[in-house]
Amino acid sequence: MEIIRPGMFFGLIALPLLTSSAISQPGAISWPDAIAQLAGEHVKAKTCVALLKRYGDYAQVARGEITYNKAKADSDAVIAGLITALSTKKTSASLPSLQDKLSSGASGLAEFCNTVDNLLPKPQKTSPSIATPASTPVSKTDSGQTSRGSRTASEKTSPTRSEQTSLVTGMARVAESSLKKLSDSVSALYNNSRTEDASTRRTIQTQLEAAKWPVFSEVKAGQ
Repeated sequence: MEIIRPGMFFGLIALPLLTSSAISQPGAISWPDAIAQLAGEHVKAKTCVALLKRYGDYAQVARGEITYNKAKADSDAVIAGLITALSTKKTSASLPSLQDKLSSGASGLAEFCNTVDNLLPKPQKTSPSIATPASTPVSKTDSGQTSRGSRTASEKTSPTRSEQTSLVTGMARVAESSLKKLSDSVSALYNNSRTEDASTRRTIQTQLEAAKWPVFSEVKAGQ
């Protein structure tokens, strides 16, 4: 049985702010690199499902399956459109429509995986001693309340509002960068790979099939 530890998952998923600005024209990208980007989403999807089945209760798993299947349908539509373009050299779906499906699928997967992330046990932090250090001055205010010359233990360990804002901004940038790479990959496969020889196109199609997200019911709970 596959072993997936919670520690591997922290930092894997950030809730993205998916906007049209993240979709751009692709630079030079080879088809193996493009496939690798899509395969990475497959791994992410499988990991999230496995962890949900391990840590979620019946209702959480049921709700998660609905969210996952909606996102998977969008992802499957992108891959189906690429396979059709490769096999027939015709475009059954326009590139903008595939990009819309890509953005919707990536957003849905991020929502699903962040829900799973909230179910995972968090690392325990050692609480510092709350005893007043001998060197910390203690004085009386005008109102008679005791004040200290330094922040309390909880204040020291809790992120400030500025720190929280910086974290969210950083997460959004990472997510937008990830979406851009996926967008460039889909564009490269759609626009460039149709010019490859027949043998290479068949190889790309096979790898695209393998990059499809797994069926929810077929993923085993992580260990």
